Amino acid sequence: MNTSRTKTQNNTESQNPCNPYYFNPGENPGMILVSPQLYGNNYHSCHRAMKRVLLLKNKWKFVDGSIEASTKTNSLYEAWERCNVMVIIDHSFNIKPNCTKRHIH
Repeated sequence: MNTSRTKTQNNTESQNPCNPYYFNPGENPGMILVSPQLYGNNYHSCHRAMKRVLLLKNKWKFVDGSIEASTKTNSLYEAWERCNVMVIIDHSFNIKPNCTKRHIH
């Protein structure tokens, strides 16, 4: 398969808002997405709120395993890595600082 053609095709696909690899230009990885933040005793309500946000952003598939981790040789690796990091950052900003070390690795 032609590697440059594959990368061009992947870049075009990642510009499609329906594609899970797409990022809205206005997305900010430092935003608190759910309120209140996870503090320990509110896991279930925070989980539901975070799931809704990730479904809305079309990123839930990275959490539930529908989109498996890419290998470095996969043409989608860089796009997968960006999305994975964004989901991790989204989660970390929505957890109270004293809980972060227990939940994010």
